[in-house]
Amino acid sequence: MQELEHSGAQIAAIEMSKERLLKAKSEYGDQHSFLSKSKGLIKVIDWQNKSERYLLWAGLLLFCLTALYIIQKRFLYFIPHSMRPMAILRYLAHMLYHIFKQKKTQTDQEGEEEYLMTPTTIRETDEL
Repeated sequence: MQELEHSGAQIAAIEMSKERLLKAKSEYGDQHSFLSKSKGLIKVIDWQNKSERYLLWAGLLLFCLTALYIIQKRFLYFIPHSMRPMAILRYLAHMLYHIFKQKKTQTDQEGEEEYLMTPTTIRETDEL
Protein backbone atom coordinates (compact mmCIF):
# COMPACT_ATOMS: atom_id res chain seq x y z
CA MET A 1 0.00 0.00 0.00
CA GLN A 2 2.77 2.40 0.87
CA GLU A 3 4.44 1.62 -2.42
CA LEU A 4 1.26 2.54 -4.25
CA GLU A 5 0.98 5.82 -2.36
CA HIS A 6 4.67 6.47 -2.99
CA SER A 7 4.25 5.70 -6.71
CA GLY A 8 1.17 7.94 -6.86
CA ALA A 9 3.10 10.79 -5.25
CA GLN A 10 5.91 10.32 -7.75
CA ILE A 11 3.48 10.33 -10.67
CA ALA A 12 1.87 13.52 -9.32
CA ALA A 13 5.30 15.12 -8.98
CA ILE A 14 6.17 14.07 -12.54
CA GLU A 15 2.88 15.51 -13.83
CA MET A 16 3.56 18.76 -11.98
CA SER A 17 7.10 18.90 -13.41
CA LYS A 18 5.74 18.20 -16.89
CA GLU A 19 3.27 21.11 -16.58
CA ARG A 20 6.03 23.42 -15.39
CA LEU A 21 8.28 22.35 -18.28
CA LEU A 22 5.50 22.95 -20.84
CA LYS A 23 4.85 26.37 -19.34
CA ALA A 24 8.58 27.20 -19.44
CA LYS A 25 8.77 25.93 -23.04
CA SER A 26 5.95 28.24 -24.14
CA GLU A 27 7.57 31.20 -22.36
CA TYR A 28 10.95 30.48 -23.99
CA GLY A 29 9.22 30.13 -27.35
CA ASP A 30 7.73 33.60 -26.95
CA GLN A 31 11.10 34.96 -25.86
CA HIS A 32 12.84 33.30 -28.83
CA SER A 33 10.72 35.20 -31.34
CA PHE A 34 11.29 38.41 -29.40
CA LEU A 35 15.06 37.80 -29.30
CA SER A 36 15.25 36.99 -33.02
CA LYS A 37 13.44 40.25 -33.86
CA SER A 38 15.78 42.13 -31.53
CA LYS A 39 18.80 40.52 -33.20
CA GLY A 40 17.57 41.67 -36.61
CA LEU A 41 17.03 45.22 -35.35
CA ILE A 42 20.51 45.32 -33.83
CA LYS A 43 22.03 44.23 -37.17
CA VAL A 44 20.14 47.00 -38.98
CA ILE A 45 21.28 49.58 -36.43
CA ASP A 46 24.91 48.42 -36.76
CA TRP A 47 24.72 48.65 -40.56
CA GLN A 48 23.26 52.17 -40.35
CA ASN A 49 25.99 53.15 -37.88
CA LYS A 50 28.74 51.97 -40.26
CA SER A 51 27.17 53.59 -43.32
CA GLU A 52 26.73 56.91 -41.48
CA ARG A 53 30.33 56.76 -40.30
CA TYR A 54 31.58 56.20 -43.88
CA LEU A 55 29.35 58.99 -45.14
CA LEU A 56 30.72 61.40 -42.51
CA TRP A 57 34.33 60.52 -43.40
CA ALA A 58 33.59 60.99 -47.10
CA GLY A 59 32.02 64.38 -46.37
CA LEU A 60 35.01 65.43 -44.28
CA LEU A 61 37.39 64.34 -47.05
CA LEU A 62 35.40 66.26 -49.65
CA PHE A 63 35.38 69.36 -47.43
CA CYS A 64 39.15 69.17 -46.86
CA LEU A 65 39.85 68.69 -50.57
CA THR A 66 37.61 71.65 -51.42
CA ALA A 67 39.30 73.82 -48.81
CA LEU A 68 42.76 72.85 -50.10
CA TYR A 69 41.68 73.58 -53.67
CA ILE A 70 40.42 77.04 -52.70
CA ILE A 71 43.58 77.79 -50.70
CA GLN A 72 45.75 76.57 -53.57
CA LYS A 73 43.85 78.77 -56.06
CA ARG A 74 44.07 81.84 -53.78
CA PHE A 75 47.76 81.52 -52.96
CA LEU A 76 48.93 80.28 -56.35
CA TYR A 77 49.32 83.90 -57.41
CA PHE A 78 52.08 84.39 -54.82
CA ILE A 79 54.04 81.23 -55.70
CA PRO A 80 56.64 81.46 -58.49
CA HIS A 81 55.83 79.39 -61.57
CA SER A 82 58.80 77.05 -61.09
CA MET A 83 57.62 76.16 -57.56
CA ARG A 84 54.01 75.33 -58.46
CA PRO A 85 52.96 71.73 -57.93
CA MET A 86 52.30 70.93 -61.60
CA ALA A 87 55.63 72.45 -62.63
CA ILE A 88 57.43 70.29 -60.07
CA LEU A 89 55.58 67.17 -61.25
CA ARG A 90 56.39 67.97 -64.89
CA TYR A 91 60.06 68.40 -63.97
CA LEU A 92 60.13 65.07 -62.10
CA ALA A 93 58.41 63.30 -64.99
CA HIS A 94 60.90 64.83 -67.42
CA MET A 95 63.83 63.69 -65.28
CA LEU A 96 62.44 60.16 -64.96
CA TYR A 97 61.87 59.98 -68.70
CA HIS A 98 65.49 60.89 -69.41
CA ILE A 99 66.81 58.47 -66.77
CA PHE A 100 64.84 55.55 -68.22
CA LYS A 101 65.70 56.57 -71.76
CA GLN A 102 69.39 56.65 -70.85
CA LYS A 103 69.19 53.20 -69.21
CA LYS A 104 67.41 51.81 -72.26
CA THR A 105 70.05 53.16 -74.65
CA GLN A 106 72.79 51.71 -72.41
CA THR A 107 71.19 48.26 -72.45
CA ASP A 108 70.67 48.51 -76.22
CA GLN A 109 74.33 49.43 -76.70
CA GLU A 110 75.44 46.54 -74.48
CA GLY A 111 73.29 44.19 -76.54
CA GLU A 112 74.89 45.46 -79.77
CA GLU A 113 78.37 45.05 -78.29
CA GLU A 114 77.59 41.45 -77.33
CA TYR A 115 76.25 40.83 -80.80
CA LEU A 116 79.40 42.23 -82.40
CA MET A 117 81.71 40.34 -80.03
CA THR A 118 80.24 36.89 -80.66
CA PRO A 119 81.98 34.99 -83.42
CA THR A 120 79.90 34.14 -86.38
CA THR A 121 80.26 30.85 -88.15
CA ILE A 122 79.97 30.71 -91.85
CA ARG A 123 78.56 27.59 -93.30
CA GLU A 124 80.27 26.25 -96.27
CA THR A 125 77.92 24.97 -98.84
CA ASP A 126 78.77 22.08 -101.01
CA GLU A 127 78.76 22.88 -104.62
CA LEU A 128 77.25 20.34 -106.87
